[in-house]
Amino acid sequence: MISLSNNTASVMYRELAQKTWTDHGYTVKNLEGTVPADLPNLDHIKFITKKYRSGKERPFTDTEKAVWYSHWFAWRKIVRDNQPAIILEHDSFLTRPLPRLNEDRLLSYVKDENPRRKKNLGRNADPGFVDIRGNTLYLAPGSGYYLTPRTASKMVQEAKLNDIDCNSDGFIRYYIDWKEYGYKFNFIEQRVIGNLVTVDHGKNRTHLKIVT
Repeated sequence: MISLSNNTASVMYRELAQKTWTDHGYTVKNLEGTVPADLPNLDHIKFITKKYRSGKERPFTDTEKAVWYSHWFAWRKIVRDNQPAIILEHDSFLTRPLPRLNEDRLLSYVKDENPRRKKNLGRNADPGFVDIRGNTLYLAPGSGYYLTPRTASKMVQEAKLNDIDCNSDGFIRYYIDWKEYGYKFNFIEQRVIGNLVTVDHGKNRTHLKIVT
């Protein structure tokens, strides 16, 4: 579980989310996330402009880069340990037991609780956006996914060797076979509690928000 030990909100989410996993028999290990202040010492990934399907481009924010590195270091750990693992973000709550994990697969169609985000979703939204019960779902692969060392190694190397023009969620999305997944893989909810977040989504979106 990627979290920030010096961030009050992150610690709160981690403690609440971890319980939903341990209650179902999982062992959760904490992995310290990357923050913007760490970026000057990191040069493993080459970020170019972030590209959208509309053709628009913009620079990556420091926060987006930090999230990218948080996941990239998790992939490296899987390769180094030579053990498959589930990678989670600190606000990923398990809602029901997972299926048997014996291959790389997406685990999360995430219930979106942010009305502002829903307004920004257009006709290019990812497949499976509405489940059979009519619930609005927002696909965020980075919230919870299972990786084997083989695929983690491919992802580490591809990220090192190629220019990066999408967020980590988009990169992870390329490793998913859409035909194999649908509403039945709704196991994880990313929850927002009291509007507390660890990322400042203000004008510049470059700094972590410390909640006291």
